[in-house]
Parts: sequence; structure tokens; C-alpha cells
Amino acid sequence: SDLHVLQRQLTYDEIAPFQELQNNEEQGKYIQGVWFEEEYRRVYPNNTMAADVVGFTSKDNVGNYGLEEYYNDILSGINGREYGYMNDDSNLERTTKAAVDGYNLVTTLDANIQGIVERKLQEYNDTYKNAAREGNGAQNVGCIIMDVNNGDILAMASYPFFNLNDPRNTDMLLGQHVVNEQGAVQDTIINEETLAGFDDDTLYRQLNALWKNYCISNTYEPGSTMKPFTVAAGLESGKLTGNETYQCNGSLTIVEGQKPIKCHSYRTGGDGLVTVEGAIERSCNVALMKMGQAIGKTTLLKYMQDFNFGLKTNIDLAGEARTASLVFTEDSMGPVELATASFGQGFNVTMIQMVAGFSSLINGGYYYEPHMVSKITASDGSVVRNIEPDRK
Repeated sequence: SDLHVLQRQLTYDEIAPFQELQNNEEQGKYIQGVWFEEEYRRVYPNNTMAADVVGFTSKDNVGNYGLEEYYNDILSGINGREYGYMNDDSNLERTTKAAVDGYNLVTTLDANIQGIVERKLQEYNDTYKNAAREGNGAQNVGCIIMDVNNGDILAMASYPFFNLNDPRNTDMLLGQHVVNEQGAVQDTIINEETLAGFDDDTLYRQLNALWKNYCISNTYEPGSTMKPFTVAAGLESGKLTGNETYQCNGSLTIVEGQKPIKCHSYRTGGDGLVTVEGAIERSCNVALMKMGQAIGKTTLLKYMQDFNFGLKTNIDLAGEARTASLVFTEDSMGPVELATASFGQGFNVTMIQMVAGFSSLINGGYYYEPHMVSKITASDGSVVRNIEPDRK
């Protein structure tokens, strides 16, 4: 006969009265063919800590997001099975197949640093939520801390957090922007009123936005954080010596007849005479545009690819964004695009691309693939695999 699972994830208190009835000498004999099986349940003792990184499991123990999804097969193991049938005497015969434990992950996260990062993100939101306008302090805010000498991610978080033991709790949606069916962020802010009006599909879409890891899944224009990469490309290629000086009068005309492109110092008459080093210190757009012209688009694009812009970093987390269509190519980069790209406008990156690339700028020129897991261990504590730094 067919077996049917009537209830899942019942607590001991919930099953105790039924078990008592089963064990009753008089009434228990009338209960046949019903039994309980123990199963494992994933519990997260730190609740919201590193929620974006860890991810969570669905009711059937399948990983969603983060490490849970990326390493799902390694973590899951093989479920035990108990088979049962009634013999000719109406007694239950059972066959048990033992479970095989999954492996454990040892992450690179430093709990102290992670805790500090999350506390600062929370403080920021507490300070600025509903201040200038309704909603969270910022539409997106995140932080990554990486060891520049091996690619270890020591902390990664974006706000708002969510509780891994209760991921569908809607409290943390309050203050977020509504996401439409195309995934585009709307002006509407989620509050108690808008939340109450969501149908199931709309609510699930908002929860998915909450669960996504902004640090790896979303893209943005890097802006002035691109400037050191441009200088590095110039110095490494020999297109710059490092001894150049540039005159900034507040703007630069790239194409005759078109509007000049401004520097942040436009209103004060420009940065004046700046060195290569001074251009970075003062974040001078004009000097960077002139460097870009000296470097040329072919060389700049080559180094952008070397720094992994437009490519995945291959961090061991589920959901890293593809950015190949969000960067310039030889065909799409004209003189104006070369100028704006030199100071970080016109193309998009992810936070994880930027932190990994920046680390290579300051560690002697080595690009390390960022990673979250340092080793995989078996249930007895033995090391199954050490994950060594991957240096390019």
C-alpha cells in the first residue's frame, strides 16, 4: 500500500500526546501503520549574522542563496530512509537505511569583524531611516572586508538583514523600495499599508530582493574608485611615467562643439596644476581624462579585463551577477566614453569585483579570486579539502 506523509517538522510537544495514546495498552492496539521518523532541521544560532552570505534552506532542506545554495550538495549528505509494510499478522515490519552525514564548511569570515560591520550598517540605518524621505537610510548599502594577500573574505554584509531561522518574516521589508515584475526598483516604499496590499507573487518578489546579496548580485557605476585602476594601467603599460603634471581648469572639452566634461572642482575654477599622485589625492576628473587619452582605449580596456571588470570573480556564493554587457568594448568606447570611463562613469561593476581588483592594486599586483570557504571537513572533524588561495 502507499505511504503518506501526514505532517512534517512536528515538535516533541506536538507528538507526545499521540505517542502516549499509541503506548496505551487498551487504545494503542487500534492505531496501526502510523509512525514518526526523526529528521534533521537546519538551525542558525546567530539568526541574522551574515544572512546574505550563509543563505538558508527550504522545507525540503534544499539550499537557497549564499553558501547554502552554492555548497548544497556538499552540505546535504544523504537522507536516511525507513521503509515499512504490514506482514500477514498485521505487524509492522521496518527496514532502516542509515543516513550519511554531509560535510561541514569552515568559512573565512571573522565573527568579530562581521559583527562590527553589521552593527555599523544598523547604526547608519537607525540614524537616517525616514530622515530626508520615507524609507531606509539608503536604498542599497553594503560592506566587504577582504584580506588583500589571499582573497579571504573577512566580512560581507548588506542592509537590511533577515533572520535565517525565519526568512519569510516581512518586518525587514518595511522601508525597502518595491520591486516590480521586471526586477526594477520603484519609487514606492514598503510600509504597513503597501505590505498589506501585496498578493503572494508580489510579496515573494520583495522577499527575493531582501534575500539577494547586494555585494555580489547588484551593479553600480564605480565612479572615482576607478581612478587608481586607470593610473595603474598607465604605469604598468608604460603609457605614463608617473612624473607627468596636468592643468585642471575645472572642465575638459573632449569633442569640439560638445559640452565640456566637468571636474568636481568646476565651481572653484579647477584643481590647478596636479601630479599623477595629486590627481588621485584630489580626485581630479580632468587629470584622469588626460591620462585616459594618453593610455588609449585598447590598453585601458585590456587592463579593465585584467582587473576582472565584465567578468565574474567566481566567488563561492550563489547569485553573482554577470556584467559582460555592462562594460565598454572596442566598438562601444569612443573618445567621450574613454574620458568618462577613466574616472569610473558609463560602465557598471559589482562590489566584489571592486574589492578583489583593489586588493591587487595594493598587494604587489597579484589578483586573488575572492573566496568564502577555507576548508571542508567531515562530521568527525577530518579535513576533506583545504581551499588554497587562487592567485592569478
